Amino acid sequence: TGCNLQTGYSWESALSDLSTALDLAHRYTYIEKIFVAKGTYYPYRYRYQMQNDGSSVEAQLTWKTARTFHLRQGLEVYGGYPTGGGTPDPSVHTTVLDGSRAAGVLGDTANTVVFINESGFWPIKDDTTKLVGFTVTNGHSTFAAVGGSIGVGGGIHCAGGISFIKNCTIINNKSTGQGAGIYVKDPKAAILVDSRVVNNHGPYLSGGGVYTYGGKVFIKDNYFAGNSSDAIQNEAGIVNISGNEITKSVSSGINQDRTISVIENNYIHHNHNSGLYIYQSSDCYIANNTISDNVSTAHGGGVYLYGGSQTLVDNTILKNQGIEGGGIYCYNGTNLFRGNFIEGNTGFSGGGIWLNSGTNKIYDNVVKDNVAENGGGMYIYWNGRLVNNVVV
Repeated sequence: TGCNLQTGYSWESALSDLSTALDLAHRYTYIEKIFVAKGTYYPYRYRYQMQNDGSSVEAQLTWKTARTFHLRQGLEVYGGYPTGGGTPDPSVHTTVLDGSRAAGVLGDTANTVVFINESGFWPIKDDTTKLVGFTVTNGHSTFAAVGGSIGVGGGIHCAGGISFIKNCTIINNKSTGQGAGIYVKDPKAAILVDSRVVNNHGPYLSGGGVYTYGGKVFIKDNYFAGNSSDAIQNEAGIVNISGNEITKSVSSGINQDRTISVIENNYIHHNHNSGLYIYQSSDCYIANNTISDNVSTAHGGGVYLYGGSQTLVDNTILKNQGIEGGGIYCYNGTNLFRGNFIEGNTGFSGGGIWLNSGTNKIYDNVVKDNVAENGGGMYIYWNGRLVNNVVV
């Protein structure tokens, strides 16, 4: 709190808006951390362009919707503080970054609420940019020939570098392209932990909650609900998704396209187009997940596998529905299913498992009380090696 004539170097001389604090951090590279008290903040500044010395200059634009909270590489920004400072607690001292009033004008909605990027001029190449303890809301990214918007990342847009997002709520953002909640492209590392990603909306196959392309991505211990289309979509790259609850997505809970991934210890339930949708992904390890009550109007209510190489170990796959493969649909690829518990799934063919082509090893699974007109437990059209399974 305070007025913008104050320095911002203590709570007693705090600035009144985050945009001014970020502007100082762009101009003075020795600023490493910003602490933000509870309240609602609107973006007033455009993106910055980094100079040879590491300082930045604000882009000269005129479109209000291009205004954003731009976090310089290596900057750490923490919310959830009480007014005047003290112990941070974002659940009590809600700190909101709101895109609904770009430059303070209601109806001029920011294309991206928070923008994080890497620059070749920053002297510490592996410096981590952190956003901790905020609610990010009401971004709406649409493609525009002017203003620089490419229709991605309504809530947060991360471009390269190392970004760390923790204890944030990403809610009610939109985009006409990928990543309505969070969009990440080619990161050295992108880390999302202990956060809520809720009710973000984009088009079909867009990763409405989180979309990532390339790089290394870690998504751990988060809650995803009500996103469209998919809660999480990863394309290419190396991905670790663990310990999350993922529910009520309009499309898949997790959508993987040509990734190398570890997906473990997640609770994936009540999604509307497969719990897991894995396409042509190599070296995909899927373990100790509970995948239940998901529905597909076509293939793979619980798990959809197409091509690639997958290992499914010790998963519980319950009460899912799909036309072919209520529990698991598997076409082609190299696949190992071991120690999974597959129960109460329904479909027209292959209530528990539907299998066709590829190289498939099915060992030590329990396939119980699944229902289908053709192959209640398993429907194997071609090439499956079964060892020591219990099919009831």
